[in-house]
Amino acid sequence: MTKTIMVIDDYEAIRKMIKKVVSCLIVSDLSYKTIEAEDGIDALQKLKNSSTPINLILCDINMPKMDGIEFLKTLNENDEYSEFKNIPIVMITSEISKEKTQTVKNLGVKEWIFKPFKLSELISVIEKTIG
Repeated sequence: MTKTIMVIDDYEAIRKMIKKVVSCLIVSDLSYKTIEAEDGIDALQKLKNSSTPINLILCDINMPKMDGIEFLKTLNENDEYSEFKNIPIVMITSEISKEKTQTVKNLGVKEWIFKPFKLSELISVIEKTIG
């Protein structure tokens, strides 16, 4: 069985690194693939056009065009995206204030990873969140 992880980050190097780690990750009979998006707008389009269900979203907070918080608000507040509201989301960030922490918690995020992160931390969060 294959699970799909969407990686939303404006830095291509981060997306490619996560994609490489995820593609090598096999737990029991599970394998993982990724869909990459460079910001929230790109992610919303790819969610709507994806032919496979998304099982997890790894999302940066600070991005141009549409940041991670606006992406979360759009998912939560716009009926057009209601089918995606229950996808677990892990925020990935280089900084997060107490205000942003509370905002993402209020929007349903339960996990986050701080950049720079260890690969073992990324793998642990993926396994914990979607198996």
